[in-house]
Amino acid sequence: MDVKLSMQLHDAQELKKYNVCLNDFRKITTSSLNVVALGLLNKVFNWRVVDCDLAIGLCTLLSKAEVFKLLWKVIDNTWQNYDKCSERKSSLIPEMVKNRKITPDIILQYCSTFGLDPDHMINRYITTLLLLQEDEDSEGVISSANHVFERKMKPLILEQRQKGQGHCSNKDILKVAKTMMKYIQCIQSPEWAAATAHKIAQELPAGYEKTKALEFCLALGDAWLKDPDLEEAARAPSLPLSPDQRTTLYRTFVLLLKCPILLNLDLIGIANRFSQFNLPAFALGTLLLIPCAGKKTQQVQGFLSICNPVAVLEQVDELMNTGELAGIPSQIRQTVLTFVTQNRQHQKLIKTKHFNHLKQFIVTSGQPNQVKDLVDCLISQNCQDDADSLTHEYLKHRERQQGKRLRNGSISHNCLKEFLQMENEVSE
Repeated sequence: MDVKLSMQLHDAQELKKYNVCLNDFRKITTSSLNVVALGLLNKVFNWRVVDCDLAIGLCTLLSKAEVFKLLWKVIDNTWQNYDKCSERKSSLIPEMVKNRKITPDIILQYCSTFGLDPDHMINRYITTLLLLQEDEDSEGVISSANHVFERKMKPLILEQRQKGQGHCSNKDILKVAKTMMKYIQCIQSPEWAAATAHKIAQELPAGYEKTKALEFCLALGDAWLKDPDLEEAARAPSLPLSPDQRTTLYRTFVLLLKCPILLNLDLIGIANRFSQFNLPAFALGTLLLIPCAGKKTQQVQGFLSICNPVAVLEQVDELMNTGELAGIPSQIRQTVLTFVTQNRQHQKLIKTKHFNHLKQFIVTSGQPNQVKDLVDCLISQNCQDDADSLTHEYLKHRERQQGKRLRNGSISHNCLKEFLQMENEVSE
């Protein structure tokens, strides 16, 4: 309105009243516009995709102070909004898992798309699976554990090895390892849990992480050994172990051999468990790992005095024929043969396929009196040919060491007579 024209039409008193009325109307209008603009602007900022042009237009209706106040409020609430969004997206996991085609890879891609915490979402995925049948659950969790190992833990460790100890924080590796171990602990089948942990531990480079992984594997193996179903089966005599159970016990034994820290393990208890499951070779192999020499000798002698040496040797041939066990099978065999020889229990191995091992052992490392003990045993068992063969090989081995040759190169009674005559001369 033109002020000069107003002054000509109205007197000063009326004009003053009009100005007051106009100012009140402006305040009311401005206040109303502020309320409407603020309300609209809040809604615009809460849209998933913000209309920037509309937001700027609404800001021009507000005072500078109001605009700054609103913007700071939006900034402060942004993370809360993200958290709410994450919760909503996370709540979809149970529905997604119902689809059998969903894999950990798809879950991680989903996390990347919506900016979600992958560890948390995988955990939700596993938790949902575990509601859900044992074999299928275990497959899903095993897949998740292997995925975390391949995509996160393994690259961290390799990077640390390549660029030096200080490049990657051990805290990062430990965090990933704990997450992976939680997944493995969720596997309902103890056998599969131990096998999965063992597979992962095998692929780790030597170092602190491998040691910890092997310790974890042993703990899982020990938990599996204490499973109620195996307790029932052990009660092994009429119920032999299934192939899967025997395989898992074998893997547990392999873990023992590869664990660099044995002091904290109850090796005697583990050996007793192997014995309960009718696996005396594994039991003896475990006792041979006892660090204290005196305690080891005592336990080994006590164990061999109550077990069947033939059964131990049979299992060495049947169950310990892989390269994973290195020299342990031969060490177990030599321990059994030494015990049999020292305690004159040769008759237990005569007429078995293990007699050749016993004969070779005594020929190469036995004392003359031990050779004579076996010869006497063979003669008492009407095994004259075996007695002749033993004395011939022993004399041949002895004279080879002394740089001599046998007077008769063929096996005959002369070798036996020569050996017995030599022994009589020594005893006199």
